[in-house]
Amino acid sequence: MNDIEKKKSELCMSCLECCKWIIFTVPYSVNAFQYYMARGCRVMDVGRSRYIQVLVPSICPQLNEIFGCAIYENRPEACRLYDGRKDPFLKDICKWSELEGVKI
Repeated sequence: MNDIEKKKSELCMSCLECCKWIIFTVPYSVNAFQYYMARGCRVMDVGRSRYIQVLVPSICPQLNEIFGCAIYENRPEACRLYDGRKDPFLKDICKWSELEGVKI
């Protein structure tokens, strides 16, 4: 593991915010917006499109208080590639922003 990968790993394990939510995109309608908001989800318009993003609280079953991600070294490819800096909901939370200017 090189220095950048090590720092990325440390930042991920100190945050784990992306492991606490499910985010999906649905077509925009006032009804859909209100439906998800009424159920405690966060909702965001996706730019100037006809879609909204919905953030549903959902803790990954692999998270635990002692180790953080119990499968971090063997996590799925989708988890390895996910970049919270590019997610409208998590971009201001993701600790990878500390690596700004570094290609990960």
